[in-house]
Amino acid sequence: MTGATGMMEGYFWFVIVVVSAFILLAFAALRSSLANSKWTLSDALSEAETPPNPAGAGATAGAGGGANEPKMSASSSRLIAFIGMIILSALFLGVGYFTLWALFFGQPKDVQAVKDTGTVFLTGSALFAPYAFNKLADVFKK
Repeated sequence: MTGATGMMEGYFWFVIVVVSAFILLAFAALRSSLANSKWTLSDALSEAETPPNPAGAGATAGAGGGANEPKMSASSSRLIAFIGMIILSALFLGVGYFTLWALFFGQPKDVQAVKDTGTVFLTGSALFAPYAFNKLADVFKK
């Protein structure tokens, strides 16, 4: 490798390592903070089936929890949205790495390809449609 190309490749890999380390540290911090709380993924992907009972409405705390806790049920739309979020996050990361490569080594056609990725993400956002329509339906129920 020539001096300039080798230097650019060194900068490129340095940026890739820094970005990847930042993402891993962010996930580690998130996991650490969630481990010390009562939050669970199953609760986040569930929906309340019935509204919580008001205090003193004759409900007693049973084995399943307190009187003010709603009954939770699995939500397929939230699960689909969660899976979509993971997929889109991976796509954003991949496109981000390609953008860095195009900025360090790319030709003008590579930079144009980066501009055309908006269609990919707009199409991928369709994974969130079930969750969005579910929430929109809830607005009209009230």
